[in-house]
Amino acid sequence: MDRAPKIYAEWIKIFDVLKTAEDDEKILALMQEGEIVWQSGVAERFLRKIVDAVNFRLNRAIDNFHKAPKVDENELIKAMMQLRKELQFMLKVVDIKALPAKEKSEISNMIIAQSNAIQDSLEKSSESDRSGKMASIIRNNRVNVQ
Repeated sequence: MDRAPKIYAEWIKIFDVLKTAEDDEKILALMQEGEIVWQSGVAERFLRKIVDAVNFRLNRAIDNFHKAPKVDENELIKAMMQLRKELQFMLKVVDIKALPAKEKSEISNMIIAQSNAIQDSLEKSSESDRSGKMASIIRNNRVNVQ
């Protein structure tokens, strides 16, 4: 894609490329410039497709985090920062002018809630580390976004 999407079919292509994570910055720029007529039928399908793309990326980021080697604290921090970076990027993805404020807020809140749940889970799982080192790393390198 070389131009901002204006119709539903062009947006579908953008969302497909977004799922691949191949050219995030270019796709984000196109999405920020994109437009769509927010009318019944199209709006619901558009919303479903963007939520699907965001969920796809979030699930892959979480999978990648779980699969990442974490044999030492540097690898753990790196994995956590990569996960946070992906969560922050997804917030940028939904902060586009094509999405009305209500829908933008709902999807952003979903991403933020997911990030908070991940952070809570990490903190709970670190409680078994008697040294407190793991808990400190997790508290000081938070994955949750605002």
